[in-house]
Amino acid sequence: MTAARNRRPQADVAHDRFYVSKYLNESVDAVRRAEQRQLLGAGGSPLTGSKWAWLKSYSDGRSAEALAFRSLHQMNFKTSRAWRIKESFTGFWSYRYTASAQHHFEAWAASAMRSRLEPVKKVVRILRRHLQGLLNYARHHISNAAAEGFNSPIQTIKANARGFRSFQNYRIRILFHCGKLNMLPTI
Repeated sequence: MTAARNRRPQADVAHDRFYVSKYLNESVDAVRRAEQRQLLGAGGSPLTGSKWAWLKSYSDGRSAEALAFRSLHQMNFKTSRAWRIKESFTGFWSYRYTASAQHHFEAWAASAMRSRLEPVKKVVRILRRHLQGLLNYARHHISNAAAEGFNSPIQTIKANARGFRSFQNYRIRILFHCGKLNMLPTI
């Protein structure tokens, strides 16, 4: 964000789903861990081994995995509330108008702040600080997925080489592999 503001001050910085989802998933997991410690202290915890179940979305709701999760979710733990808050944010990404997106966000944030779940409230405060970037996503519907996709082969080149003697050698290797050069002789 700082680089974008320094190099292109007129450009809009748009936040995409990846980091928002990451923060929301981390908050659900923090609630789960705290609740699991509390339940283990009381004798036993049905939350044991359920970390990945809380971090998924169950689109069909009919798979065996979704049915098992539903029975865990219906036990109405604090983790269930955190998961519902996380899932209710997903509607934000479908808005095309910033006013509608902002209305959705404010309603979601107010509900999340009333949850009395500190990890969730922490994420709400982070997202409020970056609200303009979230609203810019609603306006432009762009993400940095293409840049991340291009960065992946560059990181592979770097890892396979186990280091370069100079930046120039690194640059040449990137240009060679990512530039799709045809080195076959012409006949």
